[in-house]
Amino acid sequence: MIRNIPGSDGWITIKELNKGWSRDRKYYVQDTEHNEWLLRLSDISQHERKQWEFEHMKQLDANKLRIPRPVAFGVCDAGEQVYTLLSWVHGEDIRDVLPSLNQKDQYQLGIQAGQSLRAMHEIPAPSGLSHGQITMKPKWTST
Repeated sequence: MIRNIPGSDGWITIKELNKGWSRDRKYYVQDTEHNEWLLRLSDISQHERKQWEFEHMKQLDANKLRIPRPVAFGVCDAGEQVYTLLSWVHGEDIRDVLPSLNQKDQYQLGIQAGQSLRAMHEIPAPSGLSHGQITMKPKWTST
């Protein structure tokens, strides 16, 4: 299923990730040139929603937020799934790091998160969907 994604013939590392809030299957991917990506696989029933997310991530990319950059989107697995390929962002899970930070650093991360959320909420929801029906939950990191 993964091997029929364009460019996957050059992938040498494919490691499943078990973190996150979505039902997507997620993978860390690296190629022979040491490029790194996040691959997300979703059921084909999510095609419209995932395509909307991909297109709007392109808009967020212009805001220089510290989020994965959209690379590719398409259908795979004989039309059973959609894939989203994103740049890999190195960092640590905030749930692991936050307790060890002092209050000043925690506050600064909160400010950064608020600024990022403001930019995300400036993008209008697609017709027929409210913001409450759309979830784009970033992974806040300390690095």
